[in-house]
Amino acid sequence: MAKTKVLIIDKESPLLIAAGRVLEQQYDVTMALSADGGIDALGEQTFSLVICELTLEGAAGLTVLDAVRKNAPGTAFILQTDYTAPSFKSEAFKLGADDYLFKPYTPEELLFRARRSIETADLKQRIGDKKTLLSNCCVCKKIMCDDNGAAAMGWMEVEDFLKERMGVLLSSTYCPKCAQTVQEDLMAQLERLKASKPGCYPQ
Repeated sequence: MAKTKVLIIDKESPLLIAAGRVLEQQYDVTMALSADGGIDALGEQTFSLVICELTLEGAAGLTVLDAVRKNAPGTAFILQTDYTAPSFKSEAFKLGADDYLFKPYTPEELLFRARRSIETADLKQRIGDKKTLLSNCCVCKKIMCDDNGAAAMGWMEVEDFLKERMGVLLSSTYCPKCAQTVQEDLMAQLERLKASKPGCYPQ
C-alpha cells in the first residue's frame, strides 16, 4: 500500500532534514528549501499534506499556501514558524491554514499534527464527495463513522467525533434562549417550594 505523500518546506536545512526523517516513519516525504522549490514539487505531485515555514527564501510561505488553496484545495496545510506571538494561531487559520506548529517542536507533536490534519482533510473530502449528511441516531444522537480505514470506530458520541476527527473540543454553556428557560424553571421551582413551606424561605 502506497504511503500518504507529505511535502515539507523549511529554509533551515538541518531542521528540514530532521523533520523529514521523523515524517518518513509514516509518510512518503518530499522536502524543499524554498517556496519556489515547494511550488515546483506541487506541480509534479499530489500531496495530502503540506507543512510550510512562514518565512522562506525568495517568497513567503503564504505564496505556497495560496498555490495550494487555488490548485489543490483539499490538501491539508500546516503553517510553521518560530514567531511565537499568541496571535499567530488565529492568524494562521484566517490565512487558510488547517493547523500551525511553533518551532522547535517535538517529533511526537509533528506526527500528531500531521496525522490529525490529514484525517480531517480526508473526512471533509469524503463528505464533500458523497454530497450527503452524516448518519445520526435519532435516539442517542451518536454519529456513524462509516469509513473503512484503520481509524474506523463505528458509532461515536458527538463530542468524541468532533475531538477525534475534527480536532474540536466542546465547552458546555447555555445559549441565551436556554439560559432564560433554565432561569425561569428555577424561579418557578423556588416559588413552589416557598408556597409548600411558608416561612422557611426569605421573601
